[in-house]
Amino acid sequence: MVELGIDIWQGALPENDIPKLQKQLAGRMTLMGGLDASVVDRADSTEEEIRKEVRRACQTYGPGGHFIPCITYGAPGCLFKHVDPIINDEIDKYNKETYGI
Repeated sequence: MVELGIDIWQGALPENDIPKLQKQLAGRMTLMGGLDASVVDRADSTEEEIRKEVRRACQTYGPGGHFIPCITYGAPGCLFKHVDPIINDEIDKYNKETYGI
């Protein structure tokens, strides 16, 4: 994909070994995704479960750079309305704590 000029892979799953990909790509492509939808995007998912999964993804993939945390569906939004606001809030908290922004 990099050789074709693609600069963002939207839909990177946790199972794709994102840290290994980040090392191989060396900043030539941004990976977007990383949140496990089976954990967060359920009718019965709790705020604690959602925040824990978002934090895991940010802490695991953020240091490798060129990473945008999100659900991997390829379209905006989650299936369940209570999920998106919590995801966004936890990403904002992580960014403020980690990067001061």
